[in-house]
Amino acid sequence: TVGSPPNTFSGEAVTIRFQIHEFGHREEKINEYLYTGSVVALGHPWKLRIYPRGNEDFSADVDHVAIYLFYSTGSKNNSQSVLAEATIRTKTIKKILGYATYDDKRGYGWSNFSKRDNILSDDCDGNGTLTIDVDIKVATETKPTWYPKLETCNDFCTKLYHSTETTDVLFIVGSGSKQFKAHKCVLALEARALYELVMMESKDSRERNEDLINIVLPNINESSFESMLQFIYTRKKPMIEDNENDAKNLLLVTDHFNYLGLKLYTESVITDKILDSTNAARLLLLADSLNCALLKEACMNKYVANPNAVMESLDDWTKLEESNKLLKELLIYTINGHKSLKATYLLLKAIN
Repeated sequence: TVGSPPNTFSGEAVTIRFQIHEFGHREEKINEYLYTGSVVALGHPWKLRIYPRGNEDFSADVDHVAIYLFYSTGSKNNSQSVLAEATIRTKTIKKILGYATYDDKRGYGWSNFSKRDNILSDDCDGNGTLTIDVDIKVATETKPTWYPKLETCNDFCTKLYHSTETTDVLFIVGSGSKQFKAHKCVLALEARALYELVMMESKDSRERNEDLINIVLPNINESSFESMLQFIYTRKKPMIEDNENDAKNLLLVTDHFNYLGLKLYTESVITDKILDSTNAARLLLLADSLNCALLKEACMNKYVANPNAVMESLDDWTKLEESNKLLKELLIYTINGHKSLKATYLLLKAIN
């Protein structure tokens, strides 16, 4: 039925084009129709049913053109369907279809799309070709993004975070040498990689008669390190949902220090809140380099759904093309079970 889509559905819009040559010379009578060829968009095949002189659903003194959009499975035994929204356009006409479920037997459109004479005079080009553009948005059911179950906060650690009286470690971070104090006992319990780093430096600090064990980290992002350290003590989730750079920096820092819980959480936030077609190529490169399986698969799904939109980020796509390994992996993923002919063709072209 036509109406508002469920809240759990989303999609990205693309435009597909159909052309009917010598439209004015078509021999179909009223109630007779033609099908266009099928065009694959967003991983699904589509076709138009066109009545050049109208059908009995609309009675008038003059001929009308009727146009309907169908999902083209190509098989009578295939019961597959898809939820989608579409806009059908000619040179002078634009009509919007609401969300509807399409299949081979059920299409949507208008019996009175336009008067035939108007189509012939205003919408066909000088050679008599009628061009029909369909802006289509496929609604795919979105599964909730997986998030790791984070351990609850330790009240003792939270109190220590706000107290520097018993700190015995000093992290000197970033190009600005920002200082963060910490406790070995907390790091030993909550962040083993950081604790082992501290223990490696403790002997040198004692030899220098330093009150605190100094750990210098010049190549680490200051803000991300602070977010990680605060999370270690308090379990406060970092506010990264609206900032791709902050999220990527935190993912890099948590990966560097093998702080798995926060790394997985950050990966889930990027997948759920930040990933889209414009950044899928660069996030795929990042996910591959940091072994982020959830984000990597989501990036690949973005490509399969709308390869042109992903490839429009030219700088990112160019960098992706430099990795034949990743291109081949993306090709295998596209072929195995996803069956996007356009996405497969573009990948083969990039590899060759």
